[in-house]
Amino acid sequence: MERFTGYVTVFEQKYAAPPNASTLAVIGGYATKYWNMHVFNGQIDVFTDTCFDESVVFGRNIGFLINHEWGKQVGGTNDGLELMSDPEGLAFRYPLPDTALGREALSMITQGKGQSGMSVGYKVLDKAFITLDGQQVRVLRKCELTEISIVKVGAVPGAFTNVPTRPGDELKLATDAAAINVRWAMHDFTKAIEKITK
Repeated sequence: MERFTGYVTVFEQKYAAPPNASTLAVIGGYATKYWNMHVFNGQIDVFTDTCFDESVVFGRNIGFLINHEWGKQVGGTNDGLELMSDPEGLAFRYPLPDTALGREALSMITQGKGQSGMSVGYKVLDKAFITLDGQQVRVLRKCELTEISIVKVGAVPGAFTNVPTRPGDELKLATDAAAINVRWAMHDFTKAIEKITK
């Protein structure tokens, strides 16, 4: 498999609808983290740092759901959801629409004191098995990403979403938000330079 390097995004800004007056808030975080072991259906899994690269670069519409329910699709990459694979995980930002489902998603964040869990829906395309301390671990090398979901608690440690922080927010929340904002700023700067130099 060809390995992608650097930061990648599902659709460039020209494909993503810009936030407008009907946006509740722009949320962001990690839909999942790479190399964090987690249990799924009784199996220990781990995502590699390139497993979603093809979906992120060449993906079709990827949904933003509540609790993995397609009947609760808030939106997706066709209305502003941006995805970026960085060394830590699958980062995202999304302008929540001012709809009933958008308000429900924002409520999950506010009820979680400014942060909520995130999770991903995917189809495994390539995997390998390794044994660690006598436990079989499924290493997910290539997956087709279909959706990301806001959930109360995600399976993968470190997967989260939040709204921009303000003075007085908890230090951990503020630190997480600052780190991802720096990565997005670097991504946006790189894309702006690419446009200028073309």
